[in-house]
Amino acid sequence: MIQADESLVTGGYKTANGNYEMTIITLRRVQREDGREMIEIKSKIFSVTQEFVAENDLESITTNARNTLQHAEAWNSAAVTETLTSCPTWRERRHWQRRNALHASS
Repeated sequence: MIQADESLVTGGYKTANGNYEMTIITLRRVQREDGREMIEIKSKIFSVTQEFVAENDLESITTNARNTLQHAEAWNSAAVTETLTSCPTWRERRHWQRRNALHASS
């Protein structure tokens, strides 16, 4: 289970250009102006070279396998910030889910 100060880091699969693509997923509970509770889902996707993987000790979540099963780790916010600060490229996607909708589907 991911704790309040953690993000899920997954991916590490090798792309056609030889880089590794990874995703950081962070959940945050948000109170909207209208009083509804929402869960914000942010995903940061980054593509890095083998050298970056080695220099930043990311080998534990990389794979050369050609399948959809990926390794994942829970990282605290300091580790996420440190990695993204040193990462040459990354992009962010943000999604919102109503909390009630999540409870209804479980």
